[in-house]
Amino acid sequence: DQGQYQMYTDAGQNTLKTFIALNTGKEPFNNPKARQALAYGVDTGLVSQAAYQDVFPPANSPISDQSPYYTDAAYPKYDKAKAMQLVKDYEAETGKKLTFSALIPPAPEYQSIAQSLQAQAKELGVDVELKTIDQSSLVNSVLGGNYEASGFIWFGSPLLDRDSVFLTSDSNPPGQLSVNITRMDNPKIKAAIAEARKTDDKQKIKEQYAIVAQEMSKDLAYVWLVQNRTAIVYRNNVHGFTGQT
Repeated sequence: DQGQYQMYTDAGQNTLKTFIALNTGKEPFNNPKARQALAYGVDTGLVSQAAYQDVFPPANSPISDQSPYYTDAAYPKYDKAKAMQLVKDYEAETGKKLTFSALIPPAPEYQSIAQSLQAQAKELGVDVELKTIDQSSLVNSVLGGNYEASGFIWFGSPLLDRDSVFLTSDSNPPGQLSVNITRMDNPKIKAAIAEARKTDDKQKIKEQYAIVAQEMSKDLAYVWLVQNRTAIVYRNNVHGFTGQT
């Protein structure tokens, strides 16, 4: 605003999302109540403020709220009391305490987020074990289904096409490789993405993406955290930067 430098950002676009992927092929997240408890119990506003100084706003969908394809899909809003009740319901139903492990890369920013979420879970009566492993081992574990929860950054393309493989691939049981890392098979999501890919009509694409987001808000195999932001800052004597193809 003061004209001292120029800044080029992806604000107003569909940007990358930071989220927690849950393995629905094994305990505890094969139980919907465990997934619901986590979705209602994570204060994304606090994550945005504490880890990103409110620069990365909270996320609630694979589509950013700045995108023309965004629709409010009724993703759970933070409700600590409801989350605590869901934890009790899970424990009454299964006879087990709700605990899980989360695979975390060694990067400091991931550690900071994970520790914040671990503290939030503790307030709900949920114990989270943080397992720090290198990125390649983490990816192999997740593809093989040998995990309970892990964090990722995806869904940043203008359309869902690039990341659709993670939602539409057939899942395999834990121990077998699967690009569908949450092991959640949802025929409605597969059909909606297929329909969206058949057209360039923006309204029809938006309608199909609304189905995807709504179904993901029901399945809760993905717990959304924040919408990422990217910026490039450069001096005033640099010209032609935004004219690139």
